[in-house]
Amino acid sequence: MEFFASLMLLAGLVSGILLLRNLMAQLADTNRALDVARGHLSSVVTRQFELWALTPAEREVALFALKGLDAAEIATLRSAAKGTVRAQLTRIYAKAGVSNRAQLAAFFVEDLLSGPVETLQE
Repeated sequence: MEFFASLMLLAGLVSGILLLRNLMAQLADTNRALDVARGHLSSVVTRQFELWALTPAEREVALFALKGLDAAEIATLRSAAKGTVRAQLTRIYAKAGVSNRAQLAAFFVEDLLSGPVETLQE
C-alpha cells in the first residue's frame, strides 16, 4: 500500500513538473509575441509622429501622454514648466487632429481592435 501511495506521489510530482515546464514555455512564447507587438506599435507611433511633424520635444511629451502621465508629471520628468508642457500638448493635439489625451491614445488603439463596435441591447 505504501508503495502504491509513493508511486502515485511520484506520478503527481512528474505531472506537476511537466505542467510547469509547459506553462513556462507558453509564458516565453507570450513574452516574445508581446515584444514583437511592442516593436510594431513603437514603429507605428514613431512614423505617425513624423507624419504629424512633431518636434523632438513634442514627440517626447506625446509618448509620455500616451503612457498616461499628466502635464505635471511630464513637466517633472522633463524639468520643464507645467505651462510649457500644456502648450506642447495643445500643439500635439492640433497637429494630430484630436482634442485630448484620450483621443490621442484612441488614434493608435482603434486599428488594433478588430471589427465594428457593437452596443449592448437590453
